[in-house]
Amino acid sequence: MCFSTIRQMIKFFKLFLLIFMYSILAHGQIREVRSRPQGWIGYMTSTRISDNYSVWNDAHFVPGGFYVLRTGLTRHLSSQANITAGYAFLGLPAGGVTKDLKRMEHRPWGQLVVSNALSPTWSNVTRIRYDARFRRNVEDGNLTHGYGFNHRLRFMASFRKMLPSLKISGDSETFVAFADEILVNFGRDVVFNAMDQNRVTITTGVQKERITWQIGYMNRFVQLASGNT
Repeated sequence: MCFSTIRQMIKFFKLFLLIFMYSILAHGQIREVRSRPQGWIGYMTSTRISDNYSVWNDAHFVPGGFYVLRTGLTRHLSSQANITAGYAFLGLPAGGVTKDLKRMEHRPWGQLVVSNALSPTWSNVTRIRYDARFRRNVEDGNLTHGYGFNHRLRFMASFRKMLPSLKISGDSETFVAFADEILVNFGRDVVFNAMDQNRVTITTGVQKERITWQIGYMNRFVQLASGNT
């Protein structure tokens, strides 16, 4: 399982590099790069309701960026793999400079998650997620009638290193983690931003019984629909 997961990751990263280079070179456009700091707070739960099923709920808020409320039903295929399907509701900015999150999005979604123990202290989680995005139409920063639609495929690979020597208490575990998530758009209206986002995350945290606290840094590359920003 470990080696097949690594081979999958290598293939996907090769595809990502091709898409990324196309996004950078296509159309001969001059790129405008904007950098802005943001804070991101998230809360995630998974509640077991039977041997085979769990209820997934999570919420995230990025001031001036977006908020998302997401729920789903998880089917546990084995101790290492599960699939989830559900619905998410989002608020997005209507324009590039406003901080008002008044552009609504309805998002049916599904995912496959596979986890592997690579060693006594190292573990890996691979996640493939699909988003069906129904977003309110906007024109010149103003909301208009109707919703646009596009597909988005997301691939995330994360690695966690447990730190037994840094236990805060006897029943807790301290760890550091690294993750990279690639988000790719496709659909009729996707022209210049097939490469949607890349998210690189470095975190540290404490796991105690069924609760995990985590804090860290994310570098989020976002390609806007215009293709040159």
